[in-house]
Amino acid sequence: MGKSALAMQIGFHRAREYQRLGEDRRVIIFSAEMTGWQVVLREAARLARIPSTTIKRGELSDAELAYVQGVIQDMRTYPLHLDDTHAITGELVYERLRRLKDSGPRIGLVIFDHLHLGGGDREYERIGALSATLQRASKKLQVPVLALAQLNRKVEDRGVPIPVLSDLRGTGSIEQDVDNAWFIYRARKYDLTLDQNEAHEAHILVEKARNHGELGTAVVEFVPRFTDFRNPPEEP
Repeated sequence: MGKSALAMQIGFHRAREYQRLGEDRRVIIFSAEMTGWQVVLREAARLARIPSTTIKRGELSDAELAYVQGVIQDMRTYPLHLDDTHAITGELVYERLRRLKDSGPRIGLVIFDHLHLGGGDREYERIGALSATLQRASKKLQVPVLALAQLNRKVEDRGVPIPVLSDLRGTGSIEQDVDNAWFIYRARKYDLTLDQNEAHEAHILVEKARNHGELGTAVVEFVPRFTDFRNPPEEP
């Protein structure tokens, strides 16, 4: 559905805004799924409006290559810390966040991608421990945490596969721990008669909003070519 793409887009945008506004804050990203270079490359491709596959295959013109290199160079200046430790445990996440909080600019946002790839033995216990640790880190360190999670396959067995809270895979502790729960739904993904490469409508569903937040749906546009979420085009 694009959960990693949306989370990274939010993270890099937030870091860029901290830089632009001169705020003494930074974004911390834990990427247990992709390497740091893969994260940077995908975001650079999105910003340059060039498919990442084109970059990986080395099919850039001299002008495109220079532009992508410039984008990456700019990204190096962002107040952003990327940790791509594979199968990282909740205890290690908390310790690293505590040290980062004490060693530099304030932490403005933490992104964890994703809970099902954390370290540990049994999936149920591993996910529950990570979820609880990230909630504790958010409360103790007073920083917002955006944690990604997978859904059960059963969501695809329904007539209309719109996700709900009970679809969160592996444990009920995620639903219990989080203050807010968002889901991405792209109807086109389930209609194979349609071109999957065309830009199309995506829904960001707010299914839980603790502390008097509002439930609802935000409609955006997803551009598969650049793995990009953006505001929908204005109607004529």
